[in-house]
Amino acid sequence: MEDKLSRRKRRGARGLAVAAIGGLGLSALGVVGAAPAAAVPVQQTINYHCVFPLIGNQPLTVDVTSDIPAEIPVGEMTPAFEITATAHITGAITNGLRAVRATTIEGTATADAVLSVPESPELPVAVDVVIPSHDIPQTPGAEWDLVATGAAPQLVFTQPGHGEIYVENMIQRIDPKRADGTSVWPGGQEVQCTKDPGQEDPFAEFEITDGTPTPTPT
Repeated sequence: MEDKLSRRKRRGARGLAVAAIGGLGLSALGVVGAAPAAAVPVQQTINYHCVFPLIGNQPLTVDVTSDIPAEIPVGEMTPAFEITATAHITGAITNGLRAVRATTIEGTATADAVLSVPESPELPVAVDVVIPSHDIPQTPGAEWDLVATGAAPQLVFTQPGHGEIYVENMIQRIDPKRADGTSVWPGGQEVQCTKDPGQEDPFAEFEITDGTPTPTPT
C-alpha cells in the first residue's frame, strides 16, 4: 500500500509541474453543469500548507464537495458535474493581505488530482479555475471563506472496474489589489500549496460498468 501511495504522489507531483499556474483557494475536478440523476454527493476536507509572499508557510483548510455518479458505463463520456471548493482563510493570511494594503483578491488556480481506473491506475489530471474578485475583510485577524468552482475535461473509459479520484497539491497565482485597483504585485504572485501528510482517502469512488445487465435473482 505504501509503495502504491508513494508512486501516486510522485506522479501527481509531476502532473502538477506541467500544469498551468493558479490562484487563491482551490479549484474543481468536474465540468460545470447540472448534477446527473444518479449522482451521489461527496465531500472531503483537505488540509494544506501554502507558502505565501511575506508571511511564509501557512495552513489552509479547503472543503471540497460535488455530486459524482456512482456508476459510469464503458464507452460513454462522463456526465457533467460541478465541484465546489471552499477555502477557509485564516487570520494570519488576512493580516498579510492587509499589510500590503490589499482590499480585493483575484487570480487563477490549478489543482492536481490523480485518477485511478483499470486502464490507467495513476493518471495525473490538472484542473484550472478562475477566482473572481473577492473583497478582503479589513478587520485585523478576520477569518472568512473563499468559494471557487472550476471545470475539467469529460472522459471516456474503456475498461470496467473500480475508479477513484484523489485530490493532491495545488499551485496558485494570487493577484491582490489596492483600493485604487492597482495590483500589489504586477502580474501576481505564485503560491505553492502542499497537501499535509496522512490524508490518503480518495475524494470520490465510482464503478465503471460494462453495460451488461445484472441478472435478476430467482
